[in-house]
Amino acid sequence: MGEPGGEKVRTVEAVRRTRSGAQPRKRGNAVVQAFWKVVDSFKAARLANKKRFMAVLGVAAAAVLVPVIAVSANASVDHTTKAAEGDQTVQEGEALPEGEALDVQGLSAVPAEGDGEVVEWQEEITAEGTEQEEEAEPEPQYLELVPESQHPDIVELQQRLMELHYMDNDEPTDYYGPMTQQAVGYFQRKHDLMVDGVAGVETQQLLFSDAAMTYSVTVGAEGADVSNIQDRLRELGYSCGLTGYFGEETVKAVEYFQRMNGLDADGSVGYYTKDILFSEQAEPSLEYGKKASSSGGGSSSSGGGGSSSGGGGGGGGSTTHVANPGSVSGFIEAAAQQLGKPYRTAGKGPDSFDCSGLVYYALQASGNGIGYMTSGGWASSGYPTVGSIAELQPGDVICFSGHVGVYIGGGTMIDASSGNGAVVQRGLGTWAYNNFICGKRPL
Repeated sequence: MGEPGGEKVRTVEAVRRTRSGAQPRKRGNAVVQAFWKVVDSFKAARLANKKRFMAVLGVAAAAVLVPVIAVSANASVDHTTKAAEGDQTVQEGEALPEGEALDVQGLSAVPAEGDGEVVEWQEEITAEGTEQEEEAEPEPQYLELVPESQHPDIVELQQRLMELHYMDNDEPTDYYGPMTQQAVGYFQRKHDLMVDGVAGVETQQLLFSDAAMTYSVTVGAEGADVSNIQDRLRELGYSCGLTGYFGEETVKAVEYFQRMNGLDADGSVGYYTKDILFSEQAEPSLEYGKKASSSGGGSSSSGGGGSSSGGGGGGGGSTTHVANPGSVSGFIEAAAQQLGKPYRTAGKGPDSFDCSGLVYYALQASGNGIGYMTSGGWASSGYPTVGSIAELQPGDVICFSGHVGVYIGGGTMIDASSGNGAVVQRGLGTWAYNNFICGKRPL
């Protein structure tokens, strides 16, 4: 008989092996037992390989998913560079596929030497999409310019004053004469600066800026130009005192003059009002016309308001003119006798002149009764026209933009120069050729 309970133990073992999918092993000799040991070792190895495969698969999955998760996390913390429409989003520090180049909005990805796993970012300044900061222009350095001095900067100073009509247009010079001093003073007066006639740093900074205003005389102004305006208004029959102060009486006289001459009646004297006021075309007051009619006289004023008898008028007068007694040589000689005399706006002699006043005076002194005309009046007058500087003859009146002189031959002229502050004799240089309008032949 066998051991008690032995059959029961074998039965339980058989059931367990059946449930696990294994067949019950029969105990036998040593050969059979060795066989089953080999089978068991193969099963163990298979199970171990399966575990090893799953571990490798897990590592590979982690290697793929971790960078993706990191990129998504970085994007949520504003580390994304937004490129132009249609471009890729660039992540700083993100590795690029091997051999791929990237250039977005001035950033370039450059693979380092080696396996390409490290990416270096280099900032580039490119023409596209990058605004280059312009270098700020240095501030101009102004040198204080004073009366009775000579300096190359005075040329630009005078030129700017002429552009803004504080000086009569003329060839600028390097001499700081009385007219330059006067013009600087007028500019300072207009801009509420201390009026000393010295072109200091503050005055020049404003003069050469966009804030500089053009010349005009308004209520409250004082100066030689106000006296000249009042004097001319009185010549034309407009009632105002000769005080040198631009008060309410002068404002009313200017408004009256502006209405009579088709100008805006604002009561101030700017460039255009001044130009007409001192021209032959200026219309006198109605009261002046009545007085002239009752006395049987014409409408010309002592300063040359109208045409004198026998002369060629200004501003497009008759196209046929007969020269008055006198000669070309007498005209030139009379002009030459005024050399060195000071320049004065609206001056008609005998002690001071402006450019138009010199021509008028020299014609009168040589026996030619031609009336006063501004440079614009001469240029538009009906006297024979000379079209180029090369065609000029002695005795011709040479007309520039805003200036006039007496041609004496040999490429020279005599003129009252605001830049020089006096009547001078000089050659026709670059300025003359650039500003030449025409010549007029009155004799």
